[in-house]
Amino acid sequence: MSDKRPMRPIRRGTLRVALVSMQFVPGDTAFNLAQHGHWLDRAMAHRPDFVGFPEFALTGWIYEPGQMLSLRSPALREIDALARRHRVALATGFVENRGGTFYNTCLVAGPRGRLGVMRKVNLIAPEAEHYAAGRGFPVFDLGGWRLGVAICADATRYEMVHLLSLRGAEVIFAPHASVLRPYGNRRDGWVRWRMERWPLFARDACAAIAGVSCAGLPERRRRGETEHEYCGGAMVIDWTGEPVAALAGRTKREGLLVADLDLAALRAARRRHALTAEFRPEIVYNRRRGWAVGRAAKRVKSGPARTCEK
Repeated sequence: MSDKRPMRPIRRGTLRVALVSMQFVPGDTAFNLAQHGHWLDRAMAHRPDFVGFPEFALTGWIYEPGQMLSLRSPALREIDALARRHRVALATGFVENRGGTFYNTCLVAGPRGRLGVMRKVNLIAPEAEHYAAGRGFPVFDLGGWRLGVAICADATRYEMVHLLSLRGAEVIFAPHASVLRPYGNRRDGWVRWRMERWPLFARDACAAIAGVSCAGLPERRRRGETEHEYCGGAMVIDWTGEPVAALAGRTKREGLLVADLDLAALRAARRRHALTAEFRPEIVYNRRRGWAVGRAAKRVKSGPARTCEK
């Protein structure tokens, strides 16, 4: 696709999100990077504003330091270049080696290059044995809208979604590498699992959630294909807690989900939401650690409280 194609105009009030449930090969960054290029080309046919890839999509879930990436790695510079070339915001996951300390990290890039990273805060037990927990809660400005990132277990904690919303995030991107055998180890099980919590999270935080998990099988059946344990799946939920679109079904194969969010209506709802009218973040959260910002604290004096409704 030509690098001269302009981004979709956000001012029209519609935000188009594309989510790629892809299969990675652990430790094979070159293959995984090629997969990013393939799926990004397909996603761009729908002219999205944002393309999200799963947790660990670039490296796989790995523990070998030699297979991990630093922020200066050529593979990450290529991700930056893909975002610039396609004039789109994108995010993808990898295992980061930062001076001998390892993180489960999500990189966010835009049409002008890299915007930053989010390091997973709430590590599950197998991760905590090898990785360090992130300590920041960045929110990224992506051409007129604001994105927060909650990686897998982070997106299972309401506090994470709430904090990111308080810091200005309108959409929470939630990349996963889920297995979920009790839920059938399929896309539909992943969607069912996320529907147990995300509608409440989205309503109370007055933010949309866009989540995607790694796939366990390639998109099309192949002779000799390798099945991985990941269940696949993707879903977008709006700020009222209603699902906009989902990549479900009794399969764990790769797939692409495209959905539109009414950004103008979301912003109108946030202006009258109880999150900014009643809540006292300056009391509940420790501002010295950056969990709430002064702007959020000042907004608590505004207007009568209402619930977040369309």
